[in-house]
Amino acid sequence: MIDVWLVEDNATYRRNLARAVRRDESLRCGREFDSVEDALAALKKQQPPDVVLLDVALPGMDGIAGIPHLLERAQGASIVILTTFDDADKIYRAICAGASGYLLKTATIEEVARAVRQAAEGGAPMTPSP
Repeated sequence: MIDVWLVEDNATYRRNLARAVRRDESLRCGREFDSVEDALAALKKQQPPDVVLLDVALPGMDGIAGIPHLLERAQGASIVILTTFDDADKIYRAICAGASGYLLKTATIEEVARAVRQAAEGGAPMTPSP
C-alpha cells in the first residue's frame, strides 16, 4: 500500500481528495495538512510517506519553495504537484526543485491515483498539454 500525504490549503478540496484516495485499495491517505510548515513539523515525529501531493499556492511557504525541505526530511518520498496553475515556469521550477510530477486539479481521481502509483515507482507523472 502506498502511503500518501496531502498538503492542500483548500479544506473542501483536501477532504474530497482524501476520501477519493482512501477509496483506492492500493493507496492510503496517511495525513492531511494545510501548509508545508505543518507537514515539515509532522516529519520530525513520523515516518515519511511514499508520495506527497502538494499544492503550489499555500499560506506561508509556497509548495515549490517547500519541495527541497520536504525532500530533505522525507528522503525517499516522491512529490507530485497538484495545482490549478498550468504555467510552464511553475512546472519547470517545481521539477528543478525536485518534484517527481505535476498534475492539474482538473485531473480525475483515477488520473491522480495513477500519478501517485507512477511516482511511487520512480516515474514522472505529468498532465498532458492540450
